[in-house]
Amino acid sequence: MQNPGKVVPLQESETFLALINSLPLKIFVKDSDGKFIHANESYCTSLGLKLEEIIGHDDYDIHPQDLAEKYRKDDCRIMAGGKTESIEEKWQTLEGDEHWVQVVKAPLRGADQQILGTIGVFFDITERKVSELKRAEERNLLRTLIDNLPDWIYVKDTESRFMVANEPVAKLLGLDNSDILLGKTDHDFFDKIEADKFRADEKQVISSGKAIINVEEPVTDSAGNVRYVKTTKVPLKSLNDEIIGIIGIGHDITEERAAGLAKSRLEQQLYQAQKMETIGTLTAGIAHDFNNLLSVINGYAELMSLTSQDNPKNQEIVAKILTAGRSAAKLVSQLLAFSRKQAAQSMVIDINHELNALSETIRGKVGEKIQVEMRLATELWAVRIDPAQFEQVVFNLVTNAREAMAEGGHLIIETANVAADESGHGRFQEIQPGEWVQLVVTDTGSGIVEEAKNHIFEPFFTTKSKQQGRGLGLATVFGIVKQNKGYVYATNHPGGGAEFTIYLPKTNDPISTTSSPSFDDSMESLNGVETILLVEDDPEVRSLTRTILMDYGYTVYSAGNGAEALFLVEQNGKDINLVLTDVVMPGMNGNILVREILRKWPEMKVIYMSGYTDNALSDHDGLLEDNIDFLQKPFTKLELVRLVRGVIDREE
Repeated sequence: MQNPGKVVPLQESETFLALINSLPLKIFVKDSDGKFIHANESYCTSLGLKLEEIIGHDDYDIHPQDLAEKYRKDDCRIMAGGKTESIEEKWQTLEGDEHWVQVVKAPLRGADQQILGTIGVFFDITERKVSELKRAEERNLLRTLIDNLPDWIYVKDTESRFMVANEPVAKLLGLDNSDILLGKTDHDFFDKIEADKFRADEKQVISSGKAIINVEEPVTDSAGNVRYVKTTKVPLKSLNDEIIGIIGIGHDITEERAAGLAKSRLEQQLYQAQKMETIGTLTAGIAHDFNNLLSVINGYAELMSLTSQDNPKNQEIVAKILTAGRSAAKLVSQLLAFSRKQAAQSMVIDINHELNALSETIRGKVGEKIQVEMRLATELWAVRIDPAQFEQVVFNLVTNAREAMAEGGHLIIETANVAADESGHGRFQEIQPGEWVQLVVTDTGSGIVEEAKNHIFEPFFTTKSKQQGRGLGLATVFGIVKQNKGYVYATNHPGGGAEFTIYLPKTNDPISTTSSPSFDDSMESLNGVETILLVEDDPEVRSLTRTILMDYGYTVYSAGNGAEALFLVEQNGKDINLVLTDVVMPGMNGNILVREILRKWPEMKVIYMSGYTDNALSDHDGLLEDNIDFLQKPFTKLELVRLVRGVIDREE
């Protein structure tokens, strides 16, 4: 027998040697100092060394320092622990070629089981390892990709349990880590209605094998905010083509949807503005010609009333003509207000003061069944508007409220100072940043019906019967507010009824003070002996105006256009006390004519008259320039002679 503990040279066993040399595996044996005592042919061949060049050497003689140190540590650990280990590690040939190998190392024991060294068997796994590393890199790339995509990406099994979820899904649900989702379902995070809906969709995909593509749906996040998402869910199949779950992708479209809705609103507003502008242009053109006709009809009806005083029947007929004519004139005035062609003499006013002055009239208009409440802000800013126009706005809104509260109710009129920032004020986003005076008229009536919301300010649109109104009241409000560079909105009040909100721009100018001459309307008070140059392109209006002025004692030169007027001024300028001219005329308009006259006769007094000014005397919105004496067509006989007398008598 051999002595215990003595290593028997493996060369002595030819059978054993033949056995290990025939194996394709690489086999080596080391002593306790790490020196090779044997290696099979496969091992020697892989290094390109002969057995005698390996025996007696250690790993430090064969491999790079770092690999040799690792191998030695592994050997020492195995000898100390006495256990077999399977290790994946790098291995390098003498030429420097690196390989991955699977090594099984075990303690080398003597006959008495004493550990004398190590024995190792390994085989090349480079191809497998490279494939695994490639798959690991692909998994890492895929994980990095899905975690950094903004979309919600997840994989679920057939029971809708999360198998994979990216970080955006975790963020949506208020979780710190997407791993928390694994094994859970939507019912752990959403309310039952939402979770049931998601589960039903996924069961449909799994049972039918058909994808759900870009379905828009609401999703509630962890903070309770509703997000809108386009969801795609496709079946997940195994290698055997069996459906084993679903893959889901959710694209958050909340901001896109909001932007789309905002764009749609802007497009609708633009369309509405263009439509209103077109209607206004058409309306203004008709109103201009109609004003001239009304001036003639009403003027001659007034003259007829003077000659029919001894004939009651004729007097009654003339009175009816005048009533109809004045009603038509009011209608034309409303049309011009809507189209922003109504000549307006704006002043700086305190609308609180105006509302207080109108309060008794307002209460009389609405009647005893309606309670009127004024909530007027203290230290209200001033605005610039024609007081008569402001009165029109208030009375039209009050009348609209009264008709909505046939059985009685509550009417509230409020004022406030409002500062709008860059995002707009409140729910009215298109208001320009700045300081505004707000007027709100609220009623407790029937509110605004759905079909009226987009048409409420259009002329002749009304939900009332023909006997109740023409549909011009709110159109007039719209035109006046827009003419004065303001905004008007109609909404249903949260507590019921309708709410009309008006914003007028604040002005820092001082409150205007006006004084008008008083007349007793007698012939003697309004008579004159002065000379007037009358310029009017419509022959009927010119003839009527000339007749009225001459009846009151004035000398009148009349011209049908600017050229004729300039000729008369050239011939009679020193005798003319006042020029009364139409504004809108073919060729030379009234404003250009007056400028030509004033170059030579700067002290000449001037009155303009027109159905509308066509911006000849006003800005784009029809607001008259300051210090202009203007006579709105159609005018009455008294309005004409009062203004003429007042301007002539005024001391400059």
